[in-house]
Amino acid sequence: IDNINILQASDSQPIVSTNTVKVSTDSYAQLQVSAYNKDDTSTTPVYTINSVTCQGTHGLTISCPATIEIPLKEARSFGCSVTATTNTGLFACQITASATSGNSLAASFFVEVAV
Repeated sequence: IDNINILQASDSQPIVSTNTVKVSTDSYAQLQVSAYNKDDTSTTPVYTINSVTCQGTHGLTISCPATIEIPLKEARSFGCSVTATTNTGLFACQITASATSGNSLAASFFVEVAV
């Protein structure tokens, strides 16, 4: 994929994602996410992707890895596949993740679906 900006989460911004994912109906695009493990209460480096939700009736499917290992005080980037089957428009979405220690992360983004 051309012209992808590499996102890098940090201690002050522990999860960042693509601001707007543009996808055509019956096609796919990639949501870029970067998460930083700033958890001081556990050495467990595994975060679980709890949910990816979007508001409204949208016909979107967003598939992310179920878990991602993030060593303490480090960031890891990953991609989620975004597919659209119906309904054009701009949809507000959110991805949430948590560590076994209870530390939670959330990032908001938009999916713009066009014909």
